[in-house]
Amino acid sequence: MSTGGPPNINPYTSSRPSKTSGSSSHEPRQTSDPSQLHAHMKYAKGAAEETLSHLTSSSSLSSTGQADKTQALEEMRAAKSMADSHAAEEYAAKPKARLEREGKIERRVGSGVGCGGLVERGEGKVRAAGEKGE
Repeated sequence: MSTGGPPNINPYTSSRPSKTSGSSSHEPRQTSDPSQLHAHMKYAKGAAEETLSHLTSSSSLSSTGQADKTQALEEMRAAKSMADSHAAEEYAAKPKARLEREGKIERRVGSGVGCGGLVERGEGKVRAAGEKGE
């Protein structure tokens, strides 16, 4: 059943509602949309390639790792931009307590793994929860 609002899109996965049918299936599919999850995996791959290049003295592996990390950062920025455009609707739809809890978790995890984007998103959720009058 369609609610008439924007589709429920999780910026951390590549799962998207099917565009070809009226179903609300959220099964993963191949997509060209930017994905936080895909970008983080590509960044980790690039970092691993760079580490291996230092162990093996392989300059080609180093340049491949650097290129993967650069592409991953571009995809992360694109996915963040897409997620930010839907943030207000997402935040408005969630109860204050849940929004605050998610924000604190995202902020803590982001800080722990060194992901500034996740810290920023968590802080935004905590701020939005504080502005809710529930």
